[in-house]
Amino acid sequence: MLDLRRADPSFTDEVLSEPGGENLLKCYACGTCMSTCLVKRYNPEFNPRRLIRRAALGLREQALADPTYWLCSACDACYARCPQSIHISDVMRAIRNVAMRGGAESPLAAAQVDTDRCSGCATCARACPYDAITMVAKEENGLLHQVSYVNPSLCLACGVCTATCPSLAITLEGYSQEQMLAQLGAGGWLEASYDAPKIAAFVCNWCLRAEEDLAALDRLPPNVRVVRVPCSGRVDPLFVL
Repeated sequence: MLDLRRADPSFTDEVLSEPGGENLLKCYACGTCMSTCLVKRYNPEFNPRRLIRRAALGLREQALADPTYWLCSACDACYARCPQSIHISDVMRAIRNVAMRGGAESPLAAAQVDTDRCSGCATCARACPYDAITMVAKEENGLLHQVSYVNPSLCLACGVCTATCPSLAITLEGYSQEQMLAQLGAGGWLEASYDAPKIAAFVCNWCLRAEEDLAALDRLPPNVRVVRVPCSGRVDPLFVL
């Protein structure tokens, strides 16, 4: 239930003043974006329509309590279907910027950097699709060298940095190199023999429909091993080699 007595017009103005936020009031809240959204398939709580409606009405507390603006992957699959030609991801980013200025922190588990292993090559910073990684100075034995730093408020835990790091210095909770290989080889699958060729399928969580696709995984033949990943960008060439 929306309580418009608690509306704060200044919140709407803050969002509108952010880059991308100028489209906030152009949204009809028709829900077309939700029918396309890959994140919505994986996380039923993801609801950009509800969030944009709250932000447009100036409902600061209700809008900032909604985790949707942290979860948008900025894939822009919804853009092609939006009748208003709005980049919903830009509006999500604008709301996120307002939230961060107020001290909000992302509920997602951000990638972690082992600065002792980091070589400072900046490969991860170039690969990150969300500009969440910067290079910072680290002093060691009186000398300065650069290492990677992951901004937890910008990281969407896709795992691209983990897969691209040549030093294996970046890990993602639940999807470390060891955990991924353990999924692949569980139950002796790698050593087992089957009548058909072995097929390893790395499946992006965001591309799974919450019920029917997950149920289908259990019906696959034993020669097929499905390894779920947060994003296809997490797939490391080492898993194939």
